[in-house]
Amino acid sequence: MSTQRVWKGESVAQRRADRRSRLLAAGTRLLGSGGGSAVTVRAVCREAGLTERYFYEAFTDRDELVVTVYDRVAAQTREVVARAVADERGDLETRARATVQALVDFLAEDPHRARILVAEALVDPVLTREGIRVAPELFGLLVDEVLPARTADARDRTLLATSLAGGIGATILAWCAGELDIGRDRIVEHAVTLISTMVRGSAAGEPS
Repeated sequence: MSTQRVWKGESVAQRRADRRSRLLAAGTRLLGSGGGSAVTVRAVCREAGLTERYFYEAFTDRDELVVTVYDRVAAQTREVVARAVADERGDLETRARATVQALVDFLAEDPHRARILVAEALVDPVLTREGIRVAPELFGLLVDEVLPARTADARDRTLLATSLAGGIGATILAWCAGELDIGRDRIVEHAVTLISTMVRGSAAGEPS
């Protein structure tokens, strides 16, 4: 029976997992601060304090790392939004406010997240397809909760979620980057007004 070698109390698998985590953290910092052009194998290894041998042990290439970084940030954001939607009950504005507050606070906590989730998905070719899929999905969680049950057309849901993702996502990104000199509460209320107006407009357009 084979046994894993242990070094300084860690198995081979544990050391590999630790190195992969360090590479992901380095990739997140670089992508979130310098954009896709800053993420090269050499730069990531330097940031993580590892050699290229260990990079290719964890990832096939730079593109796989970038997609993994994006997917991880998207999954964390999805969890935050889903929890806010599920926990809040009430009218449209109440649920929208709770969701946007959770989203804004999560992205503001680490501005790298907003840049990765919104900006880099628009400019990095590797992430474009991921961004087109993920951003509407996040707001779709809210749309599914607040649209009337008779709204059965998936195309309407997708159009509404995509429009909300583009408008609110860009606004939060600009705010996190310091380009909007306004308070957090005003950002939230602006987003709530946008959601309410668009959702009600979509519902009013549905046949009775």
